[in-house]
Amino acid sequence: RAQGTVIKKATDLFAEFADRFSDFDSYSARSKALEREGDAVVRKLTYELAEAFNTPLDREDIHPLMLDLDRIVNLINRAVQDTYLYGITEKPAIMDAFVSLMRGVAGELEQLLMVFERRKYVAELAHVVEKIRGIEHQADVLYKESVHALFTSDRERLGTLFRDNSDSVITLKILATNRFMTNLEKIVDAFQVAANRIEGIAIKWN
Repeated sequence: RAQGTVIKKATDLFAEFADRFSDFDSYSARSKALEREGDAVVRKLTYELAEAFNTPLDREDIHPLMLDLDRIVNLINRAVQDTYLYGITEKPAIMDAFVSLMRGVAGELEQLLMVFERRKYVAELAHVVEKIRGIEHQADVLYKESVHALFTSDRERLGTLFRDNSDSVITLKILATNRFMTNLEKIVDAFQVAANRIEGIAIKWN
């Protein structure tokens, strides 16, 4: 639940950042603080796992799951940091669509974690996992279409997208935007990885 809370805060922050797409230094610092908050939860869980004699889940399940959940926060932070690293000052058109998918999958993960606490593989759990897989599929399609459009657009059209439209700068902007979009797709992938892990653990209970 603690990790789920950090994930929700990170997702909400990224959505706010995407809406404004400004104040990069401020959002970078806030995102980094959330990543550290997530790391602190992982350290606490790791310590408790090492100290506990009895655990509510098998040890070999707890540790990979908490790393899967932590990776979501790490990837969201990386997406925010990439805007500074790659000098992305103009919001990629794909960003709003991905934020919508991220909000949707984060809500489903929150629901999944609540159902998971019942410690039974129930139909509701399977249904939520399937919804997360559906959102991840949408993200795959969006990513592939966006990358194709980015690399096949003619130079004249690309020149209208960037303020500095020399060939070398356009090429660099394309590569930076592609890196950014790839990371957005990885975020949604990470939600599915965590969901698959949860489903695998739940199946063992039946």
